[in-house]
Amino acid sequence: MEITFQIPQTGDLTREEYELLVNLIVKVYEETEADLFKTQIPRTSLEELQELVAEKQFIVARIGQGIVGGCYLRRRNDEEAEFGMLATLPELQGQGIGRRIIEFAGSESRKNGFKYLLADVLYPADGSSHPYKDFLLSWYGKLGFNYHRELTFEAKYEKVKGMMARPCKMIILRKTL
Repeated sequence: MEITFQIPQTGDLTREEYELLVNLIVKVYEETEADLFKTQIPRTSLEELQELVAEKQFIVARIGQGIVGGCYLRRRNDEEAEFGMLATLPELQGQGIGRRIIEFAGSESRKNGFKYLLADVLYPADGSSHPYKDFLLSWYGKLGFNYHRELTFEAKYEKVKGMMARPCKMIILRKTL
């Protein structure tokens, strides 16, 4: 299974491809974070994805011509890049596509002079565990990410203030490139 990667520019993706990516990301986050929010908040929108593409901050993974996943990749500061909204087609999960997307994000970050790659994981701050988030923290650890710091989720994302079903924190993981 050969996976190719693209950092598309405006005009490179069709409307259907944008919609596929938006729907994929929204579905993944709805399924894995539904219990953390009072009401469902779509993780992204067509407009946000178009903006990320216009700013060359989105990675698309393909097998042949078909999109199988993607994530955003952007500068956080002079030393750190961050990725997020990682999603792969459900029927292909467990086949290494997410890992390969993260490896590509790390390679691109290193080429652009960054020393670290960051990943943020939303996690309950009330002492409870979260099976999917526990899996994600373990998986990122296997990929070389280590605990870096924590923030309250609402401190990082003001727009969600009052929308959380329970207190949450943002666990920030970091990998040396």
